[in-house]
Amino acid sequence: MREFDFEATVKQTIKKLKAELQKYKSQYTSEFKTTDKIKSVEPHQVRKLLTSPAEYVLVYDIEDTGLVHAVPLTEYVSLSPSNLRIYIANYTFAPLPFFVYIVREALEKMSIPIATVKPETTQKVVEDVGKTPHTSNLRPINEFVKLVWKRYEQLTIASLLYNSMKREELDN
Repeated sequence: MREFDFEATVKQTIKKLKAELQKYKSQYTSEFKTTDKIKSVEPHQVRKLLTSPAEYVLVYDIEDTGLVHAVPLTEYVSLSPSNLRIYIANYTFAPLPFFVYIVREALEKMSIPIATVKPETTQKVVEDVGKTPHTSNLRPINEFVKLVWKRYEQLTIASLLYNSMKREELDN
C-alpha cells in the first residue's frame, strides 16, 4: 500500500491556488462597464457584472429605497473559503464571505441577469456567508478575497451613503 504524502499534497494544492489567483489577476480591471439593455433587479437573481474577469452577485433583498443586498459569487471556486457550490446551467459558483450593497439603478446598468434561483438556495447562500470565515490559512485565498472586496468596496460604501441620504430625504 502506498503511503500518503501530506506535505507534497499541500504544496501541490498551494501551487494550483497560486496559478488560479494569477489567472484572475491577469484579467483583472477595476472598472465596471455599463449596458443600455437594462433589466430590472429582482430578489433571488444571479446577475453577471460587466467586469473583467466577470463577477456575479446573488440578490437576496431590495430595500424600499432601492438599496440591493447581495452576495458576491465567484467562478474561481477553489479560491473561495466557502465549501458551498451553486450549479446553474454551465456555471459553478461559490459564495464569497461578505455582503455587498449596491444602488438598484447602478446594478441594473452594470449587470445582466443570468438566472433566478429558488428562495431556499438564496437562504442557504446567505447562511453560508454568515458562517464562512473571512480569512484562510492559505495566502492565495486571502489575497483573492481581498482583491474581490477591493472591487466592491467603493461601490458598497457609495451605495450605503446614497441610501442614507435618500432615507433622510424620505424622513423629512
